[in-house]
Amino acid sequence: MLNKRVMKKIITIIIFLGCFAFSFAQQRTITGTVTDETGATLPGVTVLLKGTTTGTITDLQGKYSLTVGDGTLVFSYMGFETQEITIGAQTRIDVQLMEDRKLLEEVVVIGYGTQKKKDITTSVAVVDDKALKDRPIVTVAQALQGKAAGVQVTQPSGKPGSGLAVRVRGATSVIAGNEPAYIVDGIQTSDINGLNPNDIESMTVLKDASAAAIYGASAANGVVLITTKRGLKETPSINFNTYFGFSKLRKTIDVLNTRQYRDLMVDIGVAYDPTWTGYTDWMDETYGTGYQQSYQASFSGGSDKSSYFVSGGYLTEQGMVEPSKFDRYTLRMNLDNELRSWLKVKTSLTTWSINTKDTPDNMSSGRGGVIMSALNTPPFLNIYKQDGSGWFDPNPFQPSWENPIAYMQGPDQNARDNKVLGSVDMEIRLLAGLKFKSSAGVDITSHQYDYYLDPF
Repeated sequence: MLNKRVMKKIITIIIFLGCFAFSFAQQRTITGTVTDETGATLPGVTVLLKGTTTGTITDLQGKYSLTVGDGTLVFSYMGFETQEITIGAQTRIDVQLMEDRKLLEEVVVIGYGTQKKKDITTSVAVVDDKALKDRPIVTVAQALQGKAAGVQVTQPSGKPGSGLAVRVRGATSVIAGNEPAYIVDGIQTSDINGLNPNDIESMTVLKDASAAAIYGASAANGVVLITTKRGLKETPSINFNTYFGFSKLRKTIDVLNTRQYRDLMVDIGVAYDPTWTGYTDWMDETYGTGYQQSYQASFSGGSDKSSYFVSGGYLTEQGMVEPSKFDRYTLRMNLDNELRSWLKVKTSLTTWSINTKDTPDNMSSGRGGVIMSALNTPPFLNIYKQDGSGWFDPNPFQPSWENPIAYMQGPDQNARDNKVLGSVDMEIRLLAGLKFKSSAGVDITSHQYDYYLDPF
């Protein structure tokens, strides 16, 4: 009986050792060198066992060493085509990566024309229409957020339609403006708030000497070149997209209730009327549910001699704090015509109308505005006075500090902005390899602001 038990243990140990040895035999070290088409070694190439997180990178001499089992090694490097090689029985795998011709041949719009990506010697960040697709973007500046290296986009206010601050590789001035210059289809403009993101083909961010040489001092903070979509020589197409979304404050800041507020006033020695026992949740009264909806339609097509792209859109955004609202209507028409074999004319025209209803959300050192007032208005106050006058209940400690509803519903602040932005380009082929090109553009803007406060 004892011998049988001993034999079972010995057999179990032998099987375990055999499995361990088999498993160990499956693991082996793969070494090799990665080079390009010219034979030059490539440092920093990622070598990964397909389907796992096991991997390494090549050193300065393009060499790598990786302990793996069976499978497939994946070699990837920026600007080169990815290669997959089955390990099999190999212990040394040398790889020659090929340049990604499609990536290098891609044409990039820059300040001094267009160049292939492989010929660009300056730092250029490109955001194409793929990065904009299926994103609920209100303004074009939002499309740069997180999509272009070296570009910082911040939103000073959460109000619908509020402008964004764009900084290209840092600020250049303390007191002067730091916004980049915007070039839309060859026309320089300072306002892109009404530009429809669905009309954008690509955006190129420049901040180099060549851009400054073309656009002068306005390019000191960088240049954002915006190219809009144009028609293609194909079967006419119609596109329509729409979306709806809503926004709501997930968590509000905890503030004092009436009893806590009374205790605070007593502690700091401020006279407090014991009849002030009411309670108003100002955070609940201030914040509601915002919504956003967009409707966009476009028509495009063309032939060998001409092409067209026409689009229209409507976007509305209601803020969480009433009555803030943003409405935008846009219309665009891009035409390309080859009038003669030696003459081409290109037209770009866009117009938009923006209606904004404002809310005084922040009054800085005045300790006013809706947001600040929702935090510091005494909780015992009512929205309106109890005498039936219809006046808003004033703050007994500082009459100039209104309650948040007074800021929201007191003044009527409306603004309307209209803009027409267009350009005409003419290209004449004088001789083989010699062309003459001339451009003309127009940028017309109107702004109307209305403020009304009922004195009664």
